[in-house]
Amino acid sequence: MPVDPRIQRILDGPMTTATDLRFAARKGYVQPPGTGPFGETCGSCRHRRPTSCDNRTWVCGLESRHIDVPIASATKSCARWETSSR
Repeated sequence: MPVDPRIQRILDGPMTTATDLRFAARKGYVQPPGTGPFGETCGSCRHRRPTSCDNRTWVCGLESRHIDVPIASATKSCARWETSSR
């Protein structure tokens, strides 16, 4: 028995949409990026710390679920952002 083409398009489509992926937890971040103060980035946060191997890769000091997952310094700040004393 043939399937209606409209139903077949839905079945062949992706299982998730872009709006579903927005709220997925990102590795290396405590809170979702973009939830912090406007105009601030991870690069200006007090919790940012270098990894043990070099000073070019940075990790979030608050993140404890993942071991040294690098973060981008240009990422928008999260809700746990605090001003840096550096």
